[in-house]
Parts: sequence; structure tokens; C-alpha cells
Amino acid sequence: MVSINAVSNAKIYYTANGSTPATSASLYTGPINVSSTKMLNTIVVVSGQSPSAPGSARYTIIPGNQQKNQIKLATAQVVTTTTAYL
Repeated sequence: MVSINAVSNAKIYYTANGSTPATSASLYTGPINVSSTKMLNTIVVVSGQSPSAPGSARYTIIPGNQQKNQIKLATAQVVTTTTAYL
């Protein structure tokens, strides 16, 4: 599962197909199940501001292993950290 955190008034949009996310992408509402190798791309949007630069992380599934991967997305006022425990 991949959990994403952001400031409380931010919306996080993501894609899992390698494409760059926009506000038309999936809206993050809870942990994302990652059961196979996947590239997650995210943006953070706060009302009245431009979207953040895209962030991405590739999650590789290794049976019997627990991996931790973090990505950080930052704008002048928004910092997001994503952590995956596989």
C-alpha cells in the first residue's frame, strides 16, 4: 500500500500508468494498493495556486521483502511526502 500525505487543504492527483497527472487524474482519497511493479506520478493542488511540479516514484515488488520508498513534492507553500511499505 502507498500512503500519500499533504497539507490539509491540498488535493493530490495521481496516475499509475506512467502518464503525467493533471486535475483530471485520479484524486487520492486513501492508500493505493500496489501489487505489481508500478510507477506512481503525483501532483499537489491547493486552491488559488498553480499545481506542484510532478513527482514520481517507481515501486518494484520483491516477494518476501519490505521496501520503503519516499518522494517529496514541493512548491513554495506545499510539501508532500509519499511512503510505500511493500
